[in-house]
Amino acid sequence: MSFFLFLGDAPFTSGDFIDKLFPNLWSLLINLLALVVLFVALYFIAYKPVKKFVKARKDYIEGNIKETEKGKKEMEKALRKKETIIFDAREEGDRIIASSKADAEKRAEMIIGEANAEAASIRKEANESIEREKKKAESEMRKAIVMAASEAARKALEGHVDEKEDERIRSSIRKEIGDE
Repeated sequence: MSFFLFLGDAPFTSGDFIDKLFPNLWSLLINLLALVVLFVALYFIAYKPVKKFVKARKDYIEGNIKETEKGKKEMEKALRKKETIIFDAREEGDRIIASSKADAEKRAEMIIGEANAEAASIRKEANESIEREKKKAESEMRKAIVMAASEAARKALEGHVDEKEDERIRSSIRKEIGDE
């Protein structure tokens, strides 16, 4: 026989079995009431604050995630804007450089044209000046030759030459050297 069946001196009956399963109705109700009170107390003391804390933490984390996503979108927008500005600035720089090169080439051509025109003008003036000086020198030489020839003729004729004769001699010398 089993040890559990013979705990005491008396034999084990079906009433003992039910009493062992359900010891006392009042004891059972009090234990159930104590369990309910314990659950209610734990609900208000522990569960609600923990639930509130967990909800606050969840809201905080979700807020951070939303704020991070918003910041990321703003950063991407700012990055696109920056890239657009940089692209536009590069295009503007390239356009300015091309425009400056074209202006510089035009200015260089204009300066070269002005320099060539000025050089041609200076050459022309120099040639004209040389020509004038040459004619002036030739004229002065002819005058000197006429004077020298006239003086030589006067000395050769020594006093036999009057004003009229002197003028005729000079005129004849001028004709010979091509002054008139």
